[in-house]
Amino acid sequence: MVTIRIPGWIFKLKDADLRPSVLYEKTMRLLRDTSIEVYICAALGLATGLTASYIHESNREKTIPLAFSEVKTTDSISPVTKYLAGANDVPMKVFECWNKSYQNIGEDSVKAFASELESMIGSTYSSSEFNELLSGMPKRSEEALAEMKSIVNVMNKVAVVDSNLDAAWDDRHHDHYRTETYLDTETHTGADGKSYTTTVVKTREVYDHTHHYYDYNKDAGEAASRSLDELVSSEQSLIITPVTRIVEVSAEGKEVIRKSRKNGHSLSDEQILEIANTWNTGSTINANLPLVYSMWSLLRIDADKWRVAKNTAESVSYQTGSSRDSGPEEFQVAETALSHGQELFYSAKDMMRGFEFVNQNSPVMKDLIHQYVAVALYEQPGDAKRLRREIMSMLREWYNLNFKNGIDVQPFRAYMIFLLSLAGLAGGVGLGVGVDYLGSKYRLWGKREQSTYG
Repeated sequence: MVTIRIPGWIFKLKDADLRPSVLYEKTMRLLRDTSIEVYICAALGLATGLTASYIHESNREKTIPLAFSEVKTTDSISPVTKYLAGANDVPMKVFECWNKSYQNIGEDSVKAFASELESMIGSTYSSSEFNELLSGMPKRSEEALAEMKSIVNVMNKVAVVDSNLDAAWDDRHHDHYRTETYLDTETHTGADGKSYTTTVVKTREVYDHTHHYYDYNKDAGEAASRSLDELVSSEQSLIITPVTRIVEVSAEGKEVIRKSRKNGHSLSDEQILEIANTWNTGSTINANLPLVYSMWSLLRIDADKWRVAKNTAESVSYQTGSSRDSGPEEFQVAETALSHGQELFYSAKDMMRGFEFVNQNSPVMKDLIHQYVAVALYEQPGDAKRLRREIMSMLREWYNLNFKNGIDVQPFRAYMIFLLSLAGLAGGVGLGVGVDYLGSKYRLWGKREQSTYG
């Protein structure tokens, strides 16, 4: 006995009912008397969307968009330019090996990737241009940080200023409510079955007023003023040497950019030049420096304002008819300075994270690559797939920390699989409803009968 359950219907098939003619008749009846088409099409739509989107995203992951810096270290360039060029080219060279490992259909991509890396790194730890570049990144980072010394100093000192400003004031806000009575109309049904309305008195809690408390810590306020003054007097300028922008892309560079992008052959020379300069324009330094400069200028003004405001600052409390309150003028001056200081600190810290990651992980990456090649090609003990994932994950983080507005080096988009699967499900439901409607209207499954199943 085979039982088929559909919401609102139960079909029981005896063994004799499994004959083709009987199965056909029962199938037609099922289509005629239920909306099973909706469930079938929904399942097919979901499966199609899930499968198609996964295949599409998997294929996208096999080709990472590339763009090399095209900066020659023999040129007279600033340490920051030299650092950014290397921070871009290290992951890009490995990503290029990744792309090549998927070019030959049917080839083992794990071994192919290892083979490409081996060709790039050479047989020893110092026999290739890539090894020299990777090994030299900590030094490049140190030299770039030396050029940005004024920004590093300000970042460290502004952290102290922020701490003092935050401790200078403590604000609290207590909302108060009152009980209010009001008339309401209620409808009910009497014993005679008719509806009646009555007016009743009800109560509710409504907002009345707010007590605002601003407690001032004089010692912290004085410390904030001193640290602000020390900060603005310690550094007169935070300007660093502008990063060099390339004005021409080599033929090889153009080919790499075009080949690693969908419809790359249609890119104009101007578009290619813009992409090739992403290591500059998309760098975290380039993105954050304007805000650092702006906040630095505002903090110099804040120092003068707080030096005056602290003389009249005192703890106060008062009542208003609003939950929101800006506070006394002295409080506002301190809060504004704190906001500017925090923005400067976090913007500068965001830039430093890339330097820190490169310093810590350059030697780790070098060892990982050599270990991966040994495991994948020379049968050394280890998990080649895990090592490959570690290499790619680390280099993606390396790139994203240094180039927050850079190239998307994570082509696989999990959210697209979710969205396209939902689209497939919705499309399937719509198709199923349409098929069910047409089947009933034109009697495609035969004349509908009153079902005896339930």
